[in-house]
Amino acid sequence: MTYPALYSGSPLIPLDIVAAVIGAFIISLVAVYFLIHFHKKEAPVRTKIKRLVFVGSGLFILTALAGTALAAYWLLPTPHVIRADPRAGETDYPLSRKIEIVFDRPVSRALMEKSITPEVPGVWVFENSTYRTHLLRRVAFYPQESLTVATEYTIALKNITNVIRKSTPYDYELKFKTQPSPGVKKVSPGNNQKDVGADTPILIYLSAPDGQVSQFQFELAPHLPLEISLDQTKTLYTLTPKSPLKQGTRYQLLVKKSDVRRNLKSDAIVETGPLSEIYRGYFTTKIPVGIDSVFPTGDAVTSRQPITIRFTKEMDEASIKRNFSIQPPVAGSSLLIDHVIYVFTPKKYEFATEYTIRLAKEAESLDGSFLESDLATTFTTLGHVRIASSFPTDGSTGVRSDEPLAITFDQEVNPASAESLLAISPPTGGVISWEGKTLIFTPAKSWQKDTLYTAVIKAGVESLDGLDSITDNAIIFSTVQSVFKLPVPIYLQQHPLSCELAALRMALAFRQIAKTEEELLVQVGYDPLPRRGNVWGDPYETFVGSIDGKQMSTGYGVYWPPIARVANLYTQAREFSGISTTDILKEVEKGNPVIIWTYSRSGIPTFWFDGSGEKIFAASGEHTVVIVGFVGPVDHPSQVIVNDPLLGQIYWSLSEFTQKASLFANSGV
Repeated sequence: MTYPALYSGSPLIPLDIVAAVIGAFIISLVAVYFLIHFHKKEAPVRTKIKRLVFVGSGLFILTALAGTALAAYWLLPTPHVIRADPRAGETDYPLSRKIEIVFDRPVSRALMEKSITPEVPGVWVFENSTYRTHLLRRVAFYPQESLTVATEYTIALKNITNVIRKSTPYDYELKFKTQPSPGVKKVSPGNNQKDVGADTPILIYLSAPDGQVSQFQFELAPHLPLEISLDQTKTLYTLTPKSPLKQGTRYQLLVKKSDVRRNLKSDAIVETGPLSEIYRGYFTTKIPVGIDSVFPTGDAVTSRQPITIRFTKEMDEASIKRNFSIQPPVAGSSLLIDHVIYVFTPKKYEFATEYTIRLAKEAESLDGSFLESDLATTFTTLGHVRIASSFPTDGSTGVRSDEPLAITFDQEVNPASAESLLAISPPTGGVISWEGKTLIFTPAKSWQKDTLYTAVIKAGVESLDGLDSITDNAIIFSTVQSVFKLPVPIYLQQHPLSCELAALRMALAFRQIAKTEEELLVQVGYDPLPRRGNVWGDPYETFVGSIDGKQMSTGYGVYWPPIARVANLYTQAREFSGISTTDILKEVEKGNPVIIWTYSRSGIPTFWFDGSGEKIFAASGEHTVVIVGFVGPVDHPSQVIVNDPLLGQIYWSLSEFTQKASLFANSGV
């Protein structure tokens, strides 16, 4: 995402605008003179000039009066908000859209204070200029991370005044609520629906668009691999089984969800919310006519689970026994209850085995009718203990510090056995509780932020009616990252090339030292001589060129030694070059803002020679920012927080920061 960088105070009436106005006025006078000349050809030249002066004076006065009236109407009244996106009180605002507030006339950028609560990383930008970088009527906030679902945010603008700062300042507040978390609105097949076709897709309609707002987990038991797709409206999930549903099988559909926040540039998850169950339902696939239900089904059948077939009419017991079979063969006993419920009780099934129940259509009812088709259905007995699901899931990021670890087994296990085989690294004390087949580990203290955890369930977990586990299972997740940030004030640069002065001004203000860019420029010193071919000034000694110039042609900037020299006039400071990013951030962690040299545009290396013939390294787009914080551990952060004199406070990824800072060999103050 890119943002328009507008300087906080470049000249309001630049020379080219003045020249254009003067040129237009001269052209108008020439046109008027020719009109007078052709209208009064016989009149003396002196008379024509007098008339021209009279008309020109009148034209000048009218233009001045019209310009003054227009400026007074446009600049003097108090600016008022005419539109805001979101609207005040809006309750369904998207999580990644920019926020903008539009005024009826230009506002002062220098005095306005802007904030969003709860705080969100992002960039405040003034837009909608009347011309060039001036007279702006819109302030916009571009979030760098998605907002949180179903959360009320407050936008506060303080010290709103007109562009000439003569109107009475006032404050503006805007409250809105983000879009709700998507839930399940409808499911097809519906709960307890019967006679579902074997090739029927499962449709899950959401109550609100998903669009990467949440992470959904879909569990179908008996287990079948699913193809999952989300339609263009982001409100319909389609689950298509990769193999047909089994005949006469009762399925359970479980839908779980956790809300997430994402980095809008990288799409990486920065925070994962708690996992919650939002839907549990059942449906039964079609079975042959004359059969009401068959049990068991699925892949977690115990070793002595009876087989039950319920018929829709009274059946002949001998006929059923002749036509009933189970493969692989299992010894057992059977009976027909009330002529409609056939029960086969096995002595014991083999573990981890798929069995097929068959009832031929020749099975006869008491009235002499037969089934219309064969019954063939399968089930699988319990095998080795395995982990059915977990939360956090393996590979999760941004796990909250207060989120317990929940591990669900596919069968009933010996709790003491599972607890003894659980190991968490880094070692973490906590309390273990159980909910059915789910082991819940709640750390005694919150998970540490910025930490990669590994939870291992070692082999040997004892099953209560199955096979003990034979493999280790690891769940690896990382916790939400900490944010360290110094309260360094944000000042936009007052001139096109004064970023170094603005950065120094911010760092000094953090130490309660108030200085203007003009004061600092005098102390830094500047070399106003224009560039002569490939010969120019020395930025290691003074500011090269004009702070209102165009970079690489009429102005450039200044490097770290002069900035450090001026900083030392007011507080302790030191210049550096070639040190690691970790060492730089450790200084910030100690409470020391760091000015670092980077680039704002192409960053193409170049050079020139100073007056003594010394070769000077330079780069197009040379720029400085103030490092005020970081996200994550100091020795391995994911983002670096900087106050940019062009854009305000922004979050750079570590790779982006490294690329920008390395151009000047990690040099700064």
